Amino acid sequence: MIDRYNKSYYEQVCEIFFETSSVKTFSSLEQKDAFRKKYLDDYLNRFEEFCFVALKDNQVIGYVICCPMTILDKNLLSVFSYYEDKEEFVAQYPAHLHINLSAHARGMGLGAKLMYFLFSKLKKNGVNALHVFTNSKHPSFNFYLKYKFGVLFEDPQTHLVMMGIKF
Repeated sequence: MIDRYNKSYYEQVCEIFFETSSVKTFSSLEQKDAFRKKYLDDYLNRFEEFCFVALKDNQVIGYVICCPMTILDKNLLSVFSYYEDKEEFVAQYPAHLHINLSAHARGMGLGAKLMYFLFSKLKKNGVNALHVFTNSKHPSFNFYLKYKFGVLFEDPQTHLVMMGIKF
């Protein structure tokens, strides 16, 4: 089942956030908190309307969080260096998402359900395209290709990829 995010899901979403994060080691609790605030809390607090969870037996097993209009969010654009020189793409693909599923919840179509649920919400709010950043060597790259995201930009040295989809 897909449900709108609410604060009662926060602890479970945090668990999945750290379970799925590529960063596993932090030099301090302050560094770990700052990482969580930057990549999770900011979205949950400012864009709660565009945050959804996948549930099984009343337990969160995945989530999608989204900024619906990245180009208008100067705070976000200034925090993430990979947006530098990408304004053209961000204007064409204004929303962006972060999606994560617990390891035991993958391969069941929940990622697609979360994305399509979000796409529907975005369309109702006049947004018809979004982008993501990933690494072309990471399994998420193939997930996005499977669901018809196109490559907008790739850094051949770091393998950082910006992908987009119109819906």
